Amino acid sequence: MSFFDRLFAFRQNEFRTPLEDFLTELFAEWLRQVTLAGRVTEVLTDLFKLAPTQLGELNNLNSIVWETQHVIGPGDHGAEGKRPDLIGRCSNFFLIIESKIAAGFTEYQDELGRVDQLSMYQSYRRSRKETFGGLVLITHSTLPPSDWTHQTLYWRAIEKYLRAFTDDNSSTSALNYLTKQLKKFLGDNGMNGTRIDLADITAYPAYQRLTQGLSGLGRVADNCLRIALQGTSLEKLRTPRGGSGGDFIWPTFCGLTLTNDGFKCREAQLILWSGTLTGKVYEYIGPFTDGIPDLSVGIGLWFNEEVQQEARSYLLALCEKLNSQEKGAWVLDIHSRDGRGPIILLSTRRSLIDLHVQAAGCDLDDIASEFFSTHSNSLLVELSAPLLEAGKSADQFLFEMVTAE
Repeated sequence: MSFFDRLFAFRQNEFRTPLEDFLTELFAEWLRQVTLAGRVTEVLTDLFKLAPTQLGELNNLNSIVWETQHVIGPGDHGAEGKRPDLIGRCSNFFLIIESKIAAGFTEYQDELGRVDQLSMYQSYRRSRKETFGGLVLITHSTLPPSDWTHQTLYWRAIEKYLRAFTDDNSSTSALNYLTKQLKKFLGDNGMNGTRIDLADITAYPAYQRLTQGLSGLGRVADNCLRIALQGTSLEKLRTPRGGSGGDFIWPTFCGLTLTNDGFKCREAQLILWSGTLTGKVYEYIGPFTDGIPDLSVGIGLWFNEEVQQEARSYLLALCEKLNSQEKGAWVLDIHSRDGRGPIILLSTRRSLIDLHVQAAGCDLDDIASEFFSTHSNSLLVELSAPLLEAGKSADQFLFEMVTAE
């Protein structure tokens, strides 16, 4: 089975994010390439910290076979049927590697009481006939048990090791490629060491000033939306009970949200927002340019099923009507989802840099207030207007379209 086939066996679904399985497979393939390059002894001693007494004949180690999902056979070790994450074995050498990120250790019930998986693996390793090898735990945030006496290695130490590890024989070798990919994978998933540049440290006061300023503009957005609400009569959209929840939170979002029946945002299917965005909120709501905050007003609709034509027609007409009033500022985006209806976003935005340029060094509040007030009021007026053909308000009509099964 190929490396990619093994990865494909651990597909993500709505119930399971198999990061540990993916990482174990990637690490196992890296170890295979290390062994093929004749550098496995170096890795066992320098990275895994195995003592000479655990290695045996060094030339023998170049024949190590690395396996994932090894099934433990019967014996008096109590681990029959269990699957250590990774093993390396050759003649008279057997190494068990258990890989963890943040999950706890599985516990089992036997005749003597509860026993965790590492204790079972220790018993299994002691029962084997191979003289050399051992048991290694690799972890990120899962702590080893208090009685753990074998080697513990942290993923951040592996990422640091990989930064200095190169295949001098070929810059384009499979080993170099996998080394770079594994290092990047660990970094992308937050399992590298903590490094802070001096420039980042000195930028912290500026970051504090920025977040304080965005919070101030968020209060402006909040006030403008609340004032706009006073002149409208909505059927479904309410301020969330107990706060917005979900990802509409400071400092990524500063402002006010409305949701169907006042549900928290993570449970809602209609979300109207007015505020500042500094990063991605849910799937597709975020600044137009990464790293540059936006002022944003919009409504998001999470459909259960495909969009009915009358809902699609209404939203297209709404976008055109808003743009006829406000010089083409509104955009309608439709994002498909597997097995569910789409996400439709109707929104308008303005870059904080544009606001800064217009303000010419003066306060931003009045300019921001005009943006939030104009767009919030326009959107709310349309959503609260009665639809004569449907006999209900627009927000009620959209909610029924969104939740239609």
